Amino acid sequence: MLEARGATMAHHPTSSSVLLFQQLFGNFPSHSALLDLEGQIIAVNRSWNDFGRKNGLANGYSFEGQNYLAVCENAASQCRYAVEAMIGLLDVMKAGRPTFSMVYPCHSPSEKQWYRLWIELQLPHSPSVIVAHTRLKDYFDESDTESESIRPLMGVPFELLNQPMNLRLHR
Repeated sequence: MLEARGATMAHHPTSSSVLLFQQLFGNFPSHSALLDLEGQIIAVNRSWNDFGRKNGLANGYSFEGQNYLAVCENAASQCRYAVEAMIGLLDVMKAGRPTFSMVYPCHSPSEKQWYRLWIELQLPHSPSVIVAHTRLKDYFDESDTESESIRPLMGVPFELLNQPMNLRLHR
């Protein structure tokens, strides 16, 4: 059991939270996932799966059951943004921080891409976390890899770029 803001609850989201996630985020353009409070991926949306296939994962690969924290930890030795994401996710899951956001590069061989990671705690309604990756192509000139406009935004809280997304799963 997890003690969170005065309430004791299980580590896993309820089935109604999973269903609501699928209804709200199924066709959401951001790559979105629902995690339990241990980092296990409970559900992902179509954009998440499409991004995986576009980047080499086989059709039928299942993200559900994978641990998002473990993925960040494995990437941490090669990518400082994975370290920032892991620390932010742990702050949200374990320290009661309501949200975390950062901007990071995710370049492919054919194009430069920048994303905003948004993580939001779903307590007290559901012991879960929403993780959303949104492409920021409208913010930056993707052809400019050394852009002075990009450097100051690395790791900057999302609130400085735009208003919070408020991804709560309750009605």
